[in-house]
Amino acid sequence: MVRVTFRAIKRIFFLPILLLGLPGALAQRVGDAQLQFAPLEQWRRVIEAGNMQALGSLLSTNPEVEVTTPAGRSQGNQLEVSFWKERTAAGLAWFRVGLAQSESVGPGAQKVLFEAGWKAKGGSHSWYMQCAQIWQQQNGVWKLVGEGRGEPARLPQPVELDPNLYSASADAHYDIQQGLSRAKAQHKNVLLDFGANWCYDCHVLDAAFGDPDLKALLMANFVLVHVDVGRADKNLDIAQQYSIPLEKGIPALAVLSAEGKLLYSQQQGEFQHARGMEPEEIVAFLKRWAPRRG
Repeated sequence: MVRVTFRAIKRIFFLPILLLGLPGALAQRVGDAQLQFAPLEQWRRVIEAGNMQALGSLLSTNPEVEVTTPAGRSQGNQLEVSFWKERTAAGLAWFRVGLAQSESVGPGAQKVLFEAGWKAKGGSHSWYMQCAQIWQQQNGVWKLVGEGRGEPARLPQPVELDPNLYSASADAHYDIQQGLSRAKAQHKNVLLDFGANWCYDCHVLDAAFGDPDLKALLMANFVLVHVDVGRADKNLDIAQQYSIPLEKGIPALAVLSAEGKLLYSQQQGEFQHARGMEPEEIVAFLKRWAPRRG
């Protein structure tokens, strides 16, 4: 039996910067009819059903599961069972595993990265969490030997990142002018999103903008324009023009009227740590800077 060490597990748990290096060909939609790694779907189903006994049967007993969180590392199958039992006891209205990435990390060992999401029955708040697992074949049966969990968050915590979110070939000056033209015709404001593809929080904010409720509010009131700042070496003139201090962090937002007047520019890194924000904060921002009609 191949033994997967904690050192191997630690390197891949809930570290967003490492997600950028995963091969795109490994991406798979968990829940589709054809799964490349069935144990993850089995794990999801037993948690969704609240079947903690079945969950225990999926866990390695020699060694027991190592659980890694931002607070540290511990070992024991009861930790894994207790964590998910608390969520099912609260009454999961839904539980899903989002887009997953899976790859072999040795003979008979598989690494899986994914985003989990859940919502308690009767509650209005959804939660998202970045997860990583190591599965190992023991006597021909897949067993979970290690799990890493990020902090539960109120905004989606994407695993697959869009390498073209901020297009390298885009002409930001042209895009802004086009955005202003559209905004004028549609009676909207322009929302400038300064960021870069390497910035994880930029992807979190973009995923939040794609949430059905937030997207409706955004699309009704704004024309969104992405501005690539690279490694603080691109479109610096635009950042300066709209009073964006890039040294305060990205993503950074600015709002323009349809006539091009600067209405707002981020000064204190307000969206820099988007992964820890509440959706209500973004809703409040969009409502505050929506165009006044009538």
